[in-house]
Amino acid sequence: MKQTKLVGIGLGILGAAIATVLGAWQVPPLLRQAEPTKQLNEVQTVQPAQTALTRVAQAVAATGVETREKTKQIVRYADWVKVYQPTQAQQDEISQMIANGADVHALIDICVFWEDTNEPFSLVSELYAECPPSEVLARFDDNLLWITDAYDRIRDKEEEALTLDEIADYRKRGLSLEDIRIADRMSRSGSDIRVVLEEKASGETWQQIILPEMAQAASLTSEVQSDVGGNDLLDSLILARKTGRPATEFLALAQENMTVMEAYQMERTAHTLEELADVGLVREEVQQ
Repeated sequence: MKQTKLVGIGLGILGAAIATVLGAWQVPPLLRQAEPTKQLNEVQTVQPAQTALTRVAQAVAATGVETREKTKQIVRYADWVKVYQPTQAQQDEISQMIANGADVHALIDICVFWEDTNEPFSLVSELYAECPPSEVLARFDDNLLWITDAYDRIRDKEEEALTLDEIADYRKRGLSLEDIRIADRMSRSGSDIRVVLEEKASGETWQQIILPEMAQAASLTSEVQSDVGGNDLLDSLILARKTGRPATEFLALAQENMTVMEAYQMERTAHTLEELADVGLVREEVQQ
């Protein structure tokens, strides 16, 4: 009998939530049978001098969404630029997609997903073409579920997904759902998810699996925990690539109740709202 595959492991699948996620995945027939999924409006022309941020703000305002949601969307785009430092060409492409009607939150979530892959940036538009209609999109608590499914489908990776039996076996061997999600992230850039999980199950740390050369590096000071989390290691690599700074600088940001990415985002985006208000793109009194 064919085994059920579990896709989109990036969601917080805990206990009874597994049933909720599996129930949500009765949705794919709607995704696959619907008309071409998130149709963009007719391309709008913009003046060359118009900045990508201004284009986004004007496009969001034109949708007529209420003020609080408008602010959230503009801030979300601005924060993405601050944290991930996309090229000007990438900013232009994303802002134009938003001007053409793309869902801001779904599109930025795809951009973040892309960072874990070795794919060209064109993957973003490929994945957005698979974005479900708004009424279906509203059923998902996290865009990562359908994004992961779409990625596996368009790259013919569906058969590589773990079965429920495999996940149950790894759990019995002491691995957490977080471990499985980290291995899933690594698989997006070419790692074999089962090899990664076998290494973790055998007792190796995430340093030994992801960054073996850093496991004994002197730059990992006593301020950094001896077993840094896998997500922190992966995010530190992304940030190092984006900024040109050593990954160890970002590892040092990790705190007991805050991940590397959370700490870096807080540092980079603390004043986004007031900066946008200063140039008249949002109203500062409207909080996120």
